[in-house]
Amino acid sequence: MGHLSDFQLKTWVKARQPIPGKSDGQGLTFTLSRNGTASWVLRYRLAGKAHELTLGRYPDMTLSKAREIAAIKRVDVQQLIDVAAVKQQTKVKAKQASNVSQLAELWLDNAIRCRHQHPEVTERVLRRDIIPAIGKRDVSAVTIADLRRLLVDGI
Repeated sequence: MGHLSDFQLKTWVKARQPIPGKSDGQGLTFTLSRNGTASWVLRYRLAGKAHELTLGRYPDMTLSKAREIAAIKRVDVQQLIDVAAVKQQTKVKAKQASNVSQLAELWLDNAIRCRHQHPEVTERVLRRDIIPAIGKRDVSAVTIADLRRLLVDGI
C-alpha cells in the first residue's frame, strides 16, 4: 500500500527531529515541525502548479485515515478541483456564518459527509436536536453551557 508504517511515525515523533516531508506515495506526505507538530499533507499538481493541502494532525489522524482521505481528495484533483482552494473558501465561509445552522451545514458538507462512515447519524442529531434548539442563534452567542445542555443533559 504505502511506504510508511505506524512504527516509523511513532519513532519520528518521539525523536522530535523536524521532517520537511516523508512520502507515503501518491502525494501523501508526513511532516514534523520544529515544535513537534506532526501533520499529513497531500501534495498535488494542478495545471502544472504545485499545491499542498493539510489533511490533519498525527496522531489525531491515523496513517490509515490519512490514506483514505488522500485517496478521496486525489479523485477531486483528477476532476480538476483545487482541493486546497476549496478548503480556504470553506474557512472564509465559516468565518462569515452568522448563525449556528449555517455553520452546521458547512461542517456537514466539508468534514462529516466526506470523512465519516455513517454521516447520516451526525446529520440526524444536528437536524433533530441542535438546529431546532440553537440554529438561529448567532455563532458568537453560543456558550459552552448551551452546548453542554444540548449534548449532555439532552434538554
